[in-house]
Amino acid sequence: MHRKPGPFLFAVLCALVGAQAHALPSDIEQEIRIEAERATLDQKQGITTYSGDVQFSQGSMSINADTVIFHFNTETQKIDKIQATGSPVLYQMQPTEDKGLMRIEATEVTATFDGNPQRRISTINARGVPALYQQQPTPDKGIISARAQSITYTPASQSLALEEHASLEQDGASMSGTRIVYDLNKEVMQ
Repeated sequence: MHRKPGPFLFAVLCALVGAQAHALPSDIEQEIRIEAERATLDQKQGITTYSGDVQFSQGSMSINADTVIFHFNTETQKIDKIQATGSPVLYQMQPTEDKGLMRIEATEVTATFDGNPQRRISTINARGVPALYQQQPTPDKGIISARAQSITYTPASQSLALEEHASLEQDGASMSGTRIVYDLNKEVMQ
């Protein structure tokens, strides 16, 4: 059975996440839902931890994990980083309205935010045995399926870096190696 966090803790997290951790522009207007067995808030350190079958969602973004830790700047009250661990962690979001749902499955997923007022995600790092990334870039393209021990997605440059036992497939084309860098805009694998 899931217990919802207390009203104070939930209000703090809504203030922290609501204005920042959205993918689609309309996500910020969507209700935040969090379920977990336990929740703790350390205001002095700027850390909120949810543990025990954590389910977080807001609009197109969702995180399912054993533990989710929100690190926020104690002066600005803005999120700097979200860390999720589990077996596995499932992280999903729709980056833009013209792209399909992005899905990352791994044992650890960390989303780091930039310093801009909009607080956009600057990188998402995933580690697993292996970590999995899937997304349909546009409705007319096949699903990109990538696996590696370490995956880094950088939204600003629309790049995907795969490290250690890397493989990537899309529309019948595939590549494998120690390291693969994929430019999602140009559809170029290196």
